[in-house]
Amino acid sequence: MQFKDVVIALSVIFLWSANLIVQKWLCQEISLDFCNLLRFLSCVPLLFFFRKPPVLLFKLLLVTVFWNVLNFFFIGLSLHNGIGAGIFSVVYQTCTFFGVLFCYLLIKEVPKTHQLVGMIISFTGVILLFRDSFSNQVDMTGLLFVLLAAISWGIGVTLIKKYELSSEFSTNVWIASVAVIPMFGVTYLHGGSDIIQSSIEVLSFKIMMGILFAAYGAVLLAGCIWFRLLKKYPSTLIMPFMLLLPPMSCILSYFLLGERFTLLQISASLVILVGILVNQNILRWSLISYQPSNLWKKWISTN
Repeated sequence: MQFKDVVIALSVIFLWSANLIVQKWLCQEISLDFCNLLRFLSCVPLLFFFRKPPVLLFKLLLVTVFWNVLNFFFIGLSLHNGIGAGIFSVVYQTCTFFGVLFCYLLIKEVPKTHQLVGMIISFTGVILLFRDSFSNQVDMTGLLFVLLAAISWGIGVTLIKKYELSSEFSTNVWIASVAVIPMFGVTYLHGGSDIIQSSIEVLSFKIMMGILFAAYGAVLLAGCIWFRLLKKYPSTLIMPFMLLLPPMSCILSYFLLGERFTLLQISASLVILVGILVNQNILRWSLISYQPSNLWKKWISTN
């Protein structure tokens, strides 16, 4: 994997981590169901500037139901049930393994040995964070919703690769826009007309700015970049970057919310980073390059 693509993948994780902080704030101000509806509704005007991608509308709808609607719906339910940003970012990392699992089952994408080893190492770090987060009592219903969100995300990623959707910005615009109808249905069935009316009454400039960031930053921009990475590389190389969401969320929480790191959180974050390096085969090539025998051969060749 090229270094620039690694940096690009990290930028996506940064946007999604920032979006998690924004969503945690929004759920205290407005219904997240209605917030998600506005998020996708704000993408609709872009349809006038981007043509529909050459793919059946049914496929776009199926992708967006899992990738956007169910994913964000279950995220909202988990946050509404009191799951904090830290524990959410930890449990949500199971989406990495659901993604790889569904890609293997549906499109026969077989991971390599070093990729599996890297994922196991990173998941060990996630378990450490999970253990640290459970030092306080956590609502099990909220945890179930996080797992359902992770499963939806994994299915959505698999469908994106299965249907070979283009990485063009227009594709992501249409996927986000067609989510309006099913998201409206989910919002109405879950909260009824009362929740929609009460949410409209509390709308403010800050809330709208948060929604626009979620729409154009976390959904369109980050989603488009992620599409391109998924098309360019196998899922076993891209999915593990999601494991960086917990430590990056902790960093943003430290600066934005004043949260403090524990020693276990720092150690677990380092373990996750090592797993990412192994998954990308970076550690192996670094060790080979700096073996004494190889250094001796290089010295001989230059002298």
